[in-house]
Amino acid sequence: MFRLLSTTINISHSKVCGVSMDRHINCGIITKKDLLTTADILSIEEVDHNDDVYDLEIQGNHNYFANNLSAHNCHKLVLEGLFGAVNKVITTKDLMDQKHIADFKIKCLLLKHSDIACKAATKYTYQQEIEYLVLNEARNKFISNLAISLEGNTLVLYQYVEKHGTILHSMINSKVKDRKVFFIHGSVNVDVREEIRKIVETETNAIIVASYGTTSTGINIRNLHNVIFASPSKSRIRNLQSIGRSLRKSETKTNATLYDIADDLRHKKKENYTLNHFTSRIQIYSEEKFTFKIYKIDLKEG
Repeated sequence: MFRLLSTTINISHSKVCGVSMDRHINCGIITKKDLLTTADILSIEEVDHNDDVYDLEIQGNHNYFANNLSAHNCHKLVLEGLFGAVNKVITTKDLMDQKHIADFKIKCLLLKHSDIACKAATKYTYQQEIEYLVLNEARNKFISNLAISLEGNTLVLYQYVEKHGTILHSMINSKVKDRKVFFIHGSVNVDVREEIRKIVETETNAIIVASYGTTSTGINIRNLHNVIFASPSKSRIRNLQSIGRSLRKSETKTNATLYDIADDLRHKKKENYTLNHFTSRIQIYSEEKFTFKIYKIDLKEG
């Protein structure tokens, strides 16, 4: 969390999405008049904050300059209605080129499943396909072995705690020696998560198995070298926010790698749901001008 000094607007007795914000400072409904108020910014500094933070997720880009005003987590159409056209002043690729953030590349690992599995998948609903993937032993072994093989601090992101996260953590934890392995999900206390973050900042080879919900936003680990997308997703915001976890530079880190796990369950002309999600992620990577390469891998069952 960052504190903006000298331009603080204190609002109480407000509600956002029905959640009372009475005990929070700098939260609530800010009117057009408030936004148009000008003030000199003296400094911006990072501060420790272990209280609740409410973040509204919306589809599409949500960082803008409108009439020279910076806005974050605001819908583009709302800003255009208030201030006019919005402008994207810099891209992530530009920040990489200027060395403000870590150099970043993506390795897309496209797992080809067996013919039997592909034929069965033609009858799956979306949820059935997800169930098959997260419970697939060969796939989970591949992900756990990948995490163990990587050098540097590695973040493994999953969607379902009991069905997937617990399995991955157990597999990884049972195989490693002399290496710290952490498990983060919604039931883990905020103070414990903060302690894990501090520990990882001093480590060089730790593994964090964490849910998208707890880690894609709101956690600042500069010393993170690898990210693994273990669960399929097509959400632009969540994917980009998750990537953002690895872009921070540190004294010992200047580059990072994303390992995007995708699944090919095509049978004849029938494409599977999550393969289409992968296509959507590739489009995002192309639009953001990320460097990526696709590796086709036969998934070994049994």
